[in-house]
Amino acid sequence: MPHGDFSDYTAYGHLACGIASLVKPELWYASLGPIGPLLDGTPNPDALRCAKAAGVLLVWIGWVMYVVRWNTVNGPFAAGPACLGNAALALFVANGMDGGIQKLRFWHVYAALAILGALHFMFNPNPKWTPATLKKHEEERRKRKAAKK
Repeated sequence: MPHGDFSDYTAYGHLACGIASLVKPELWYASLGPIGPLLDGTPNPDALRCAKAAGVLLVWIGWVMYVVRWNTVNGPFAAGPACLGNAALALFVANGMDGGIQKLRFWHVYAALAILGALHFMFNPNPKWTPATLKKHEEERRKRKAAKK
């Protein structure tokens, strides 16, 4: 599971959104400069509880994206389509909020993150481990460890 590629940035985005939703769910109703809020109106206790529940799911998605080694099977066929589905839903919700008039909202920011993540998972997966590649990796690791001594 190499770290430092775009799957990590996708994970960080989900973790940040999830933690923010858990700690301060009122942010779903806040604008930031030209970017409109996720939800309009005034927050009520039920909506804030739903935002916290969504936060738990976002944290879970973030951890999964961080720890899974996205190879040529589970990247293009699991993570990629899931991210595209999330992006489509986010764009659908944003479109329905303003009567079809495109107003920049955090839904669009999330959709962009999900689309970029999907492109990474689908077209830049890590190679699958085979006995030969795993043996080569372990030998290189042993050499590096021996060189440090």
